[in-house]
Amino acid sequence: MGRLSDPAESRAVLIGVSRYQQMDELPAVAANVTTLAGLLTDPTVWGLPAANCAVVLDPSSSVEILEPIHEAARSARDALVVYFAGHGLLDQHSRLYLGLPQGSPARLHHAVHFDEIRREVVLTARRCRAKVVILDCCYSGKAMTGYMSARTADPPVVDGAYLMTATAEGTLAVAPPDADYTAFTGALVETLRDGVPDGPDPLDMETLFGHVERRLSDRGLPTPQRRSRNEGHRIAIARNRAPTAVPAPPVPSAPSRHPARLAVAGGAAALLLLVLLLAAQQVGMFSDARERGRQAPDLGKAPSATGVGTATSTPARGRMSPTTSSPAPVPGPNQPDPALNQRVTVGVGDTGRTSDGTVDVGVTHNSQDGIGFFVLTSAVNCTVNGSTVGDSVVVPELSGTWIRVVVLSSIHPTVDARDPTFDIPVVFSITRGTGARPKSVPCA
Repeated sequence: MGRLSDPAESRAVLIGVSRYQQMDELPAVAANVTTLAGLLTDPTVWGLPAANCAVVLDPSSSVEILEPIHEAARSARDALVVYFAGHGLLDQHSRLYLGLPQGSPARLHHAVHFDEIRREVVLTARRCRAKVVILDCCYSGKAMTGYMSARTADPPVVDGAYLMTATAEGTLAVAPPDADYTAFTGALVETLRDGVPDGPDPLDMETLFGHVERRLSDRGLPTPQRRSRNEGHRIAIARNRAPTAVPAPPVPSAPSRHPARLAVAGGAAALLLLVLLLAAQQVGMFSDARERGRQAPDLGKAPSATGVGTATSTPARGRMSPTTSSPAPVPGPNQPDPALNQRVTVGVGDTGRTSDGTVDVGVTHNSQDGIGFFVLTSAVNCTVNGSTVGDSVVVPELSGTWIRVVVLSSIHPTVDARDPTFDIPVVFSITRGTGARPKSVPCA
């Protein structure tokens, strides 16, 4: 059971295109967007502040879509929700585009390539804990390819994404005539409004999707699709309004009948213990001083590990004796390793980090057009597009060293892209160096 995402630290961008010049109009889409905005800002559902919920209806250009998504992705720290309803279009390579009012299959320059939205959600919002993308359009299942993949890890904190689409990749979405909402969003609105009987509270994304799927199946409508990455199915952006909702279990605690008395008693006990410890330390120090006054210094004896008490000739556990050279220090987290040289495997939509925590590498896409990835160091945040195996990028660090990232291989699986384990990971070599920098492809 997931926790409800913090509304104050979350953002939502709801986009709808209802009026088209070259294709059938979708009047229900306007109601989709306004109703969803009302539900997400309703304190009994999520309680998202109105300023954190951007509504974009009938945008005339791609900028009117991408700009609010970019700003929301930059600001969100807990959850980012991006919703689109309208006509979905495909190019000659079967890539998904989201149609604008002037768009049509022959006018894709009046449409937004979904990879542009993917980039904002994956790259710009990488500091955001949880990302949710909901697409209500024809061919929306095409967004599954290369977006996110299932993971078996079970981290204690959700850090992932969830993609929900109205249809499979080759299926048309349905907008029933004279209906208040499109078919998919109508089922979503009903589930958010009415809740899930006997379901968890708050509603995690997998429970929300399952109930939407059942509603559509019962009506003989197209089956929606979903894809979860990094425990994204646990993301929760809505309370369960059903009367029989099962609340999340409280954090275990053992309250006292007399907390004030215990607090006073505990404070007194702590003060007494502190006094005793200080007294013992003073006795030990005076005793040690008297002992040193009676004994001549012995240069062959190792110093005490704590600096208190008589020195002994036996080295302290875990330390080297004075006659043995010290080993090279092992860098801790976020401490640069001067000998950094390792391989990192990163899936599409994922981010990998070096063992010393100083370099992040994320893959935004991996397709026939090449590999897109970003590199983040203490001094640089840059992106490479259209790279191939063997390409390398060299970026600086604030310490004066440089980081070299080489694309070693791209593992293309043979499984179907609709399989929940589908992914195309990329293997990188990451090394740290000094002096003259090796040749590099541009990283902007």
